[in-house]
Amino acid sequence: MRKLFHILLLGIGALVFSTGALARGTVPVMNVENMEAANLGDKPLTAEQVSKAVYSALSARGWSAQKAEGNKIRATYTRGSHSATISVTYTAKTYSIQYVDSSNLKYSQDKGAGTIHPTYNSWIKNLKTGIDTNLRSF
Repeated sequence: MRKLFHILLLGIGALVFSTGALARGTVPVMNVENMEAANLGDKPLTAEQVSKAVYSALSARGWSAQKAEGNKIRATYTRGSHSATISVTYTAKTYSIQYVDSSNLKYSQDKGAGTIHPTYNSWIKNLKTGIDTNLRSF
């Protein structure tokens, strides 16, 4: 009985260790491509309104943003020793979020597909949710 208990305990320990190791792995980089810039009203949005929605969401989530050329915004988020830089492009009808660079997020590119720490994708999902919420307020 005691031997069975030790085997069971060892198995549970191995499961916990392997789950923790997987959680720290990398995942494909999340880019947001041509998302519809939609509001709840009948009136179409302007590029200026989409820009305001993006800047507001970036600011609310702690991203530092700078206007780039045309309808493009470059933004950086820093948390401790980790940082990510993105490019947000927008029109009156769509917006996109593209990975640009990062530090200490285990980014690597293999055969054209980038991978990164899952936390980066969480930051992007939260940003997308914020932009979509802001767009609906117009």
